[in-house]
Amino acid sequence: MGEHFPANEIERLQTRLTRLAEEQANLQLVIRLIEQLNPLPGLDNMVQAMLQSIVETIGGTNSKLYYWMEATLHYADVFGTQKILAGIDDPFVAQVAARKSFLELTADSAAALLQGDVTPDAWTWGFPLLVGQELVGVVKLENLHLSGASLSRHLPIFFSHAALILSNEIRSHARRKIEAALAESEARFRRFVKVVPVPLAHALDNGVIQYVNDRFVQVFGYTLEDIPTIDAWWRQAYPDEDYRRWVVSTWDSAVQAAAEAGQDIQPIEYRVTCKNGEVRIMEISGVTLGDELLATFIDLTARKQTEAELTQHRHHLEQLVEERTSQLVQARDAAESANRAKSSFLSNMSHELRTPLNAILGFAQLLEHDQRLPFDMRHNVETINRAGRHLLALINDVLEISRIEAGRTRIQKEGFELEDCLRAISGIIRIRAEAKGLAFSVERRGALPRFVVGDAHHLSQVLINLLGNAVKYTDQGTVTLRLTPGDHGPTQEPGVGDSSRPLASLEDLIRFEVIDSGPGIAAEDQQRIFKPFYQTESGIAKGEGTGLGLAISQEFVRLMGGNIELRSQPGQGSVFAFTLPLPATEAPAPMSAATRRVVGLAPQQSRRRVLVAEDNADNRELICRLLQNAGFEVSAVQNGRQAIEAFQAWRPDAVCMDMRMPVLDGYQAARAIRALPEGDRVKIVAITASVFQEDRNHILSAGCDDMLAKPLDIDLLLQRLGEWLNLQLRYAEVERGAVASAPGDGNATPDLSGVDAATRTELVQAAEMLDAEAVQVIIERLRPEHPALAQTLAAWVDVYRFDAITALCRDQ
Repeated sequence: MGEHFPANEIERLQTRLTRLAEEQANLQLVIRLIEQLNPLPGLDNMVQAMLQSIVETIGGTNSKLYYWMEATLHYADVFGTQKILAGIDDPFVAQVAARKSFLELTADSAAALLQGDVTPDAWTWGFPLLVGQELVGVVKLENLHLSGASLSRHLPIFFSHAALILSNEIRSHARRKIEAALAESEARFRRFVKVVPVPLAHALDNGVIQYVNDRFVQVFGYTLEDIPTIDAWWRQAYPDEDYRRWVVSTWDSAVQAAAEAGQDIQPIEYRVTCKNGEVRIMEISGVTLGDELLATFIDLTARKQTEAELTQHRHHLEQLVEERTSQLVQARDAAESANRAKSSFLSNMSHELRTPLNAILGFAQLLEHDQRLPFDMRHNVETINRAGRHLLALINDVLEISRIEAGRTRIQKEGFELEDCLRAISGIIRIRAEAKGLAFSVERRGALPRFVVGDAHHLSQVLINLLGNAVKYTDQGTVTLRLTPGDHGPTQEPGVGDSSRPLASLEDLIRFEVIDSGPGIAAEDQQRIFKPFYQTESGIAKGEGTGLGLAISQEFVRLMGGNIELRSQPGQGSVFAFTLPLPATEAPAPMSAATRRVVGLAPQQSRRRVLVAEDNADNRELICRLLQNAGFEVSAVQNGRQAIEAFQAWRPDAVCMDMRMPVLDGYQAARAIRALPEGDRVKIVAITASVFQEDRNHILSAGCDDMLAKPLDIDLLLQRLGEWLNLQLRYAEVERGAVASAPGDGNATPDLSGVDAATRTELVQAAEMLDAEAVQVIIERLRPEHPALAQTLAAWVDVYRFDAITALCRDQ
């Protein structure tokens, strides 16, 4: 009897046989897949064939492939879908890619593509496609219906093979693309070289000319059959033997130098004979390509012909230019002479006008301070003084444009009371406006600082000029001065003023607008009115002014950091506006209620010596009398040389030095005195009357301690001497409260209660007519009984406060 096997052993053997059969079947499937994985032409075809083979051999509802090519993620499935993705859109595939290992998902009915019921034992497999450690792609097999999952242990063999084939095909695909691109690039380059508008020739190291482009043939007429070698080219292009030897020698030297330096062949100019016998001038250069050479030819023939023609023209033009230059030199010399004559004329005119004015105003001040003079005569002297200063102001305005053109105008910034400045301007303008029946007002749109830092003098000049023009050209209606703090408008045009100065902050800005209801300004005149001496038709009709006011005002505003803007329409009035930086500041040093006029040296003060150097006799006499009356010992000379001699002989404590004198001027004299023994201790004050006042630094560098302008201010000179020489002075107090006070100014109002109504009416009528003489007659009638009132009214007349007189009479 045969050997009996236990039942469990038989069952175990049967299971093993079944497993072996299953393993054999799985291996046969893998082998079949591998056999079917033959690369087809084209990457897309190969991918599609692989996916189709997997589904047909293994089963499942879909097979998908995610793979990377040229850093781009591609997607394909068995249904023929192919696309490019920004990233892996399947979490399961993303997990396989991240782990680089096989994953299995069971009962994945949601991922199945079949319609209807799905068996509960379906699988989804994910296999990474690895070449070594490089992940080439991921294959996802969906809804596999198999009796067992043992096949998954054998499929990595297939997918390793598939990864290798896919990787090779990807590289082949990329290489084919590169090769195609290179072929296209080469073809494109050949097409370009063929048609490039520069003759080109390519020669090998054995002297064979391999290629010439179309332009080469067009220019020279030679084809490759005509010049197969470089030697043939030498003979054809340079038939003259001597010239040919020079060409060959220079070209060979250039090629050798380029090869040794590793640089391009430097261009050389040659005369090339073309096939038709024409000689063309060519600039030949090139590059070495290993042992090969590419030569380029630049045709200079037309340019050389043009240069020859230009040379002929140049010779002709040089002759014409020489003749024209001679004429221009003569014209330039004439213009420079005219400019020098103009400057000299302006300087001389200023000197000649200011010098006699200095004497007029100086002696008028002497008479005005003379207590022996009767009151009526003193009043006449005061009138002369006022008229003289008015004349001086007119001279300054006329000559100001010359100072501006020469760049000599300077802005002086210091603290001042803005409201006080506006009050003074309003007083002047209101009189003019009310005389024409115009309404004048000052609007303040916001809180203005009381004290600001700026140039009060030039600001007043600009506002008086703009407001004066508004009153002059407005026949009915209103004139308004509007101030707006913290304005956002521009404070300075580009390129104007001091570029090193920082822009003002908004809180420091104040906008000024002068608004009138006058005739307006035509558009074509709005730019021209700012030019010197230009006047509109209405301005000419008025017959007033010189046409300098707006030009000077514009320059003053620019120097202060702004720009005048104009808005106007004919028949609708005008608005002149500008914005200035006027930073708020603390109150300046308080001004005394009384003006302290220097009478002379105090009784206990020892006498001091002052040397006066002045070539004008009247001015010399004036300064001497002033100083002698004040108690100084005075000596006078007429020129700089005499000043030096007088200093050495007399040893003064101070020198009043005119800067413009014969023989030696004040600059030379001051330098010479400083160089003498004890010359460093003397105080020298420069006195000048020139329209172009010498730069203060220039005057100080000459040795002067300070500068005073003509016409000379007597009190200022005496005060400066007192400061420099540490003197005790004697002063006379002249109350100025009456001059400053006016209704609404905050000071005591004069009392008119004792003046009869008829006199008041007469005074109002005279003040409204701006008749200073008539007002003065009434004041003299009032003086015996009302001396304080008369003094106040006379002070108002001195500063043209007729508006204050009118308001006083009407209020009381």
